[in-house]
Amino acid sequence: MPQHQYTITLLQVLSHLTRIRDLDMLELSLSAVLQEQLQPEQLTYSRLLESPTGLRVHTMVRIDKGDLRHFPLEEHSRVQAPLLGDKNHWLMASLEHNTRLTRRGDGGFQLLLALHQDQQAIGVFELQLLRSPGHDLLQVVDRMLGLVRNHLSLLRYAEHDSLTGLMNRKTFDVRFHRMMLMGHHTPMTMGPTTMQERAASDAYWLGVVDIDHFKVINDRFGHLYGDEVLILLAGLMRQNFRYHDQIFRFGGEEFVILLGNISAEHAQQTFERLRWTVEHHPFPQVGKVTVSIGYTRIPVPSSASDVIGQADRALYYAKQHGRNQCCNYLQLLQDGKLNQPDAPRGDIELF
Repeated sequence: MPQHQYTITLLQVLSHLTRIRDLDMLELSLSAVLQEQLQPEQLTYSRLLESPTGLRVHTMVRIDKGDLRHFPLEEHSRVQAPLLGDKNHWLMASLEHNTRLTRRGDGGFQLLLALHQDQQAIGVFELQLLRSPGHDLLQVVDRMLGLVRNHLSLLRYAEHDSLTGLMNRKTFDVRFHRMMLMGHHTPMTMGPTTMQERAASDAYWLGVVDIDHFKVINDRFGHLYGDEVLILLAGLMRQNFRYHDQIFRFGGEEFVILLGNISAEHAQQTFERLRWTVEHHPFPQVGKVTVSIGYTRIPVPSSASDVIGQADRALYYAKQHGRNQCCNYLQLLQDGKLNQPDAPRGDIELF
């Protein structure tokens, strides 16, 4: 194909890709574009995920002989992605170069294409080819990926909180809606055999985390130290939760966490572990900081406002009864400590 035709194709592809505002869909669409343009025998896209034990590698997309399969994180949160290590030498090598073409022993070619966001590698495409794609096509693909990287950086800026780096409230709405769609379409044959069993052992959870006496911290030490507390807390939350759990900063000192595919007991242990970790972490100048947490199970389907309202009521109860504790909304109802129906969600002064 002549260079000018490659350029027209590039512009058409970019017009489509830059309309996409969701990372999962962008990776999926980009995989389909590379499949169409390069015609590989097999294509695999692997995303790099931060975890407390190091970078992990999760296969997000695989196209084998034209058969495309997508593996969203939410659908496979029970599967522990492998750590990035020496056995992933092909992936590690690709991170050093945006584009890397090598000849295989059988005469075919392996093409590795790294995907970056804010100059940080987030994933790698691995394509197995029968023949070399040629210099012109490789150049077009490399330029296309360069523009996609710029687009990803803009997406990150729009979807994340500038202070803590966590996802923002606008992104929460999108992720919650996706969670509802995926939960609604999960086949019962893949898990427990009854809805009651699934509710007990394979549920979504939402937690609201609020820093105790944060206004006092700002008034006593200044907003600079207040911001540092927020940044350190965000780091502790990243370390505390699994790589596929989702953490959001809603504004001020309030954070929201989405958990998936865990039991009520595990959810309680997870939130309690965060509370204990924060309580025992030394914050520079400020010293001891504690958090209160309210959480609830997310029915499928449900509205975000209803679920957040439930978690808020549990959080308010924790604040009213001593702070520095975790409260389960459903358990509070069962124990008669909260009354139904839920009060409408409103602004609650928690200081």
